[in-house]
Amino acid sequence: MSTVDRPDVWIALSAHYWQDPAVISAGVGGELLFVRALAYSRGARTDGFIPAPALRAFSCGIRNPSRQAKALVEAGLWEAVEGGWAIRSWRRWNLSEDEMEGRKEKRRRAAKARWSKARQESSREVEDAR
Repeated sequence: MSTVDRPDVWIALSAHYWQDPAVISAGVGGELLFVRALAYSRGARTDGFIPAPALRAFSCGIRNPSRQAKALVEAGLWEAVEGGWAIRSWRRWNLSEDEMEGRKEKRRRAAKARWSKARQESSREVEDAR
């Protein structure tokens, strides 16, 4: 399965994000970089942190990504932090990696309990049929 086909890795993005004055002020290149940074951060499990060296990894085709990053900071969408940038609204729209793992573990336990119950019921049916 390619990384493109993984339905378990996703980000939350408002359908109206493009109407946000901050997104508009960042310009088209800034908007594209912002959306790609969201995807990068979820995929790399950085909880909204964009390491400076990673900028080149997901800015292919975006003119002057450093200037676009500056525009995102000026628009208030990113915050300059040591070693890179933080996506300011990350926690508003996305679960942290710890929360995502907690949910996965909860689903695993629930599935295990369902399978265990189904096996027990199946065993009882076999015993009752004898």
